[in-house]
Amino acid sequence: LASAVMPFESEGTLGLDVLPKQNLVALAAASMPRMNVQAIEKMPEFGLVRRLERIADELREDDGLLKDEGLDDLSEDEMRDAAVARGLVDSHDEPPVLKSKLAAWIAILDAFEEAYAEVGVKA
Repeated sequence: LASAVMPFESEGTLGLDVLPKQNLVALAAASMPRMNVQAIEKMPEFGLVRRLERIADELREDDGLLKDEGLDDLSEDEMRDAAVARGLVDSHDEPPVLKSKLAAWIAILDAFEEAYAEVGVKA
């Protein structure tokens, strides 16, 4: 989420405040799969934005840990949780597939950071 929206950041926000509520609801439903969609739809827009920004911050921090500490020491549950949080998981994925998907995610983040650095933007 954070990486996908980063190019639209302005003044410390992810630019979520300009999205229509239906888009915020869709992002929130994807980011919080255990939460009932009807409950999400009842949330005010500012609450959705705040919650999505918090999720993005947590993912950004976790992405840094994954990059710094690597994937080799993660348990299957940790890999599955990380993959689910990023929308990368199929319920039947085996640990090697989870690890491969997370490695691809990290490679994408590295590519974004490199591209941003080339144009002088902090990722």
